[in-house]
Order: sequence, then structure tokens, then C-alpha cells
Amino acid sequence: MSKIPFSRVLDALQDTSTAFPRKYLNNFSDLESSDVKALKAVWSQVPTARKHQLVKDLEKLGADDTLVLLDAFARAMLDDPDAHVRLYAIRMLWESSAPRLAA
Repeated sequence: MSKIPFSRVLDALQDTSTAFPRKYLNNFSDLESSDVKALKAVWSQVPTARKHQLVKDLEKLGADDTLVLLDAFARAMLDDPDAHVRLYAIRMLWESSAPRLAA
């Protein structure tokens, strides 16, 4: 099965006329720096409730599936103005072994 282009995932994230497809959650695992940059470019346009649901769903996915690596996504969310988003970002990084986070 081929990977869904991240641009399609971002389009779905911004499409508030329908629920965000759960099948796209895994696409936030192991993000490339270009994907993080693209996500940050559209993140401010995503409604707050949708952001909250996404970070909650991703945190659960990361807890349930040890093969999912959400460090890049979570690091990008650490400076989000929304405390709820930052809280879930910290939860996603709780067991991270990234040396940059230990300092």
C-alpha cells in the first residue's frame, strides 16, 4: 500500500465539513522536516476544536502503537499558543529518548 501524500492529510485537516479521517493519523508518525513546515503553515487555520481532537487522537495512537513516532509533530506543537495542544505535545514526548529534549 502506498503512503498518502502529506498534502492530502493537510487538506483533510483543514476540511471542516467532514470529520478528520482516522486512517490519516498514522501519517503524523515520523514526519519529515518539510512535512512539519507544511503543517505549521496551515496549523493556524485549523479550528481549535479540531486541533484538540487531533492531538488527543494522536496521543492515544502513540500510547497504543509503539511503532508510531510522534516526536517531530509533538516538538512542533510545544510552542503552540493553546495550552491544551502543548499539554498533549508534552504527553506525546514523555517517553522520547531524543537528547535535545533532556536538556
